[in-house]
Amino acid sequence: MRYLITFLAALSAAACTPESISPNPSTTDGEGQGTLNNIMSYEASEFEPTWSLRLIDGRRITFRQLDPDGGADFITESYRVKYQTVAAGGFTIHGANETGDFMFSALDISGEGGCLHSATGIIHRDKVNVASPRKFWTGCGGPEL
Repeated sequence: MRYLITFLAALSAAACTPESISPNPSTTDGEGQGTLNNIMSYEASEFEPTWSLRLIDGRRITFRQLDPDGGADFITESYRVKYQTVAAGGFTIHGANETGDFMFSALDISGEGGCLHSATGIIHRDKVNVASPRKFWTGCGGPEL
């Protein structure tokens, strides 16, 4: 829970103002939540600590992480997308499964030189923050620069 609170505080500080969010949802998720500028696919990852995520068809997120408790094993979980929001320079996607809520935000930092992936040395457009039920993660995603 404390990771989710930390993530929400960081997201609030990233200037997500009402004026920056599109007022016209293009679709809904079946529960009345609006989906803004429906992002269909996205990938992000980091090496230390190791994790990766994939947004598939705008409806499902797969998240693979090193087990925060055991360390040597990987855990892969799938989350149903609840809704997406778009703010100036980035977006946030919210999901959930039986273990809890999941969200990730991507912020375009290409104007600052991009995000350097620690394992590959590749520079990506976005800095990505992830709040899973187990832990808070930071890494890179989006297209290579």
